[in-house]
Amino acid sequence: MAFPNNDRIKAISEKRSWYIGKPCKNCSNVKKDIKGACLKCKSNWHFINKYGISLEERNELAKSQNNLCAICFRKVELLVDHDHKTNIIRGMLCNACNGILGIYNDNIDILKNAINYLIASSNESMRENVRS
Repeated sequence: MAFPNNDRIKAISEKRSWYIGKPCKNCSNVKKDIKGACLKCKSNWHFINKYGISLEERNELAKSQNNLCAICFRKVELLVDHDHKTNIIRGMLCNACNGILGIYNDNIDILKNAINYLIASSNESMRENVRS
């Protein structure tokens, strides 16, 4: 396995350190990385390109839900949930709830089956406790 020489590592390190503390190319905030934009501008760019909303609009959406997941109502970091077919934003979800919808491809029948399964197994477990 070949390792880069120390001169190359030093050159890369010096190039990166030159960027730290320089103003963001978009808003004049202090840059955080070599790409030229601060974290806030990168986040804003991500939301605009992926969902068609700004970071500020994303934050307003979360605030409209009291910063709670729309499914489990936990106050954790929220993600933008959108319909993958229409790209329409549905709301803000926690990672776990967003993952569940994604795993089952937003299939309502499968999710209903999961709910029925939990109800049935809960009822069975209650009957077992009464027999004991």
